[in-house]
Amino acid sequence: MIPSVPIPRGTEGAEDVQRGDIEVSGLDHGGPSYELRIFLGNPRADAETEPTPANGYAASIYVYGYGDPPAGEAARSNPITRSVIATEAVRAAAQRGRQATVTLVVAGAEGEDIDLDRARVRLLVDGQAADSRP
Repeated sequence: MIPSVPIPRGTEGAEDVQRGDIEVSGLDHGGPSYELRIFLGNPRADAETEPTPANGYAASIYVYGYGDPPAGEAARSNPITRSVIATEAVRAAAQRGRQATVTLVVAGAEGEDIDLDRARVRLLVDGQAADSRP
């Protein structure tokens, strides 16, 4: 879970959001492929949480991993950044308040442990950005 992302200034509510994007950087793709589900305002979301708007589901990012390195080679680290349009979820979050709790949930990694420690989230509302970390 990313603790919270501020809703950018100038966004007073849902009616002010013309477009909302969620950008996640620092994603590892050096192992298996996986689905990363993004929930807004649902810090208890996990892999069992149904991806519906009522549960705060915003969108999914699909990360296509290049698998484990050949025997004897060190693992490669080349973090990637992906973004999704999630206007309706951002509007709903803006309607609830000035902060949006972001929960990133890994699904479909077939038991693999996916490291999200370096993940960083940016919320872009009509081109204005707010980051999860300074």
